[in-house]
Amino acid sequence: MTDLKFLYDSDLKFLYDSDLKFLYDSDLKFLYDSDHDLKFLYDSDLKFLYDSDLKFLYDSDLKFLYDSDHDLKFLYDSDLKFLYDSVLKFLYDSDHDLKFLYDSDLKFLYDSDLKFLYDSDLKFLYDSDLKFLYDSDLKFLYDSVLKFLYDSDHDLKFLYDSDLKFLYDSDLKFLYDSDLKFLYDSDLKFLYDSDLKFLYDSDLKFLYDSDLKFLYDSDLKFLYDSDLKFLYDSDLKFLYDSDLKFLYDSDLKFLYDSDLKFLYDSDLKFLYDSDLKFLYDSDLKFLYDSDLKFLYDSDLKFLYDSDLKFLYDSVLKFLYDSDLKFLYDSDHDLKFLYDSDLKFLYDSVLKFLYDSDLKFLYDSDHDLKFLYDSDLKFLYDSDLKFLYDSDLKFLYDSDLKFLYDSDLKFLMTLT
Repeated sequence: MTDLKFLYDSDLKFLYDSDLKFLYDSDLKFLYDSDHDLKFLYDSDLKFLYDSDLKFLYDSDLKFLYDSDHDLKFLYDSDLKFLYDSVLKFLYDSDHDLKFLYDSDLKFLYDSDLKFLYDSDLKFLYDSDLKFLYDSDLKFLYDSVLKFLYDSDHDLKFLYDSDLKFLYDSDLKFLYDSDLKFLYDSDLKFLYDSDLKFLYDSDLKFLYDSDLKFLYDSDLKFLYDSDLKFLYDSDLKFLYDSDLKFLYDSDLKFLYDSDLKFLYDSDLKFLYDSDLKFLYDSDLKFLYDSDLKFLYDSDLKFLYDSDLKFLYDSVLKFLYDSDLKFLYDSDHDLKFLYDSDLKFLYDSVLKFLYDSDLKFLYDSDHDLKFLYDSDLKFLYDSDLKFLYDSDLKFLYDSDLKFLYDSDLKFLMTLT
């Protein structure tokens, strides 16, 4: 028995053989073989088999097989319906939610739900729902729904759209649109539009419009409009309009209008209106109105009105009125109002009011609630419910219900 080197136990129902290096257990239903040639473990309940030489694991319940061997390196799962192969570098998933195949060597991705195929080597993308095909090498895009074809290749350079009914050819340098009824030719340098009834010729440098009744000639540098009764001459640099009664001269850089009675000078950058009696200067960035008697300065951001006698400053956020003799500051840190006639100061943040004539101070804050009057020389506190009068030298406390008078030197309890 010692030569055989095995042990069998009928209670525990196992058999161990040290030469063969295996162990079998009938209750646990597994077999383990540690021999160098085999190195596997089989378990009939868990229904798996592991082999460390072949480097694979099979599990019949989970329905997957994993093989880590250098030649294989794949994982297959029959429930999840996917297969991954790290050598071939692809992943396939047949599940209804995914249905895609990716191959990193061939550099393509196919998705049967989204119905597209992308190939990064061939540089094209096809989408069967949107019905378009794009090829970045051939440099064209075709869309069967929108019915257009674009080709940017050097030999072609055209765009055609069958719905919009136009054709553009960058080599022939023309554009034709059958709906809009126009034709443009960049070599011949003309544009004709049969609806708008005009013709433009860039060589002859003129534009004629039969409806608007005008003629423009860029060589002669003039424009004449027979309806509007004006003439513009770019050499003489003036514009005259006989109906509107104005004259503009671009050399002198001024405009004069005899009806509106104003003069504008672009060099001096000012505008003067004799009726409205105002002057605006864009350099100094101010506006002055002599009737309203105010001055506005956009740099300093203030407004002064001499009649109303106030000054407003939008940067400092304050308003001063010399008649009313008050100053208001709305800045978030300050929020106070001062009135020099009434001689009081109110602060909305600190919640107090001070009046120097009446010589009292009132504080409405929830923690304090007191009133002090320096003339009457008393202090009243509504929280503590007492009143103190320094002339009469008495103290009254409504909670404790007593009255104390220091002259009369008595204390009276009001219970």
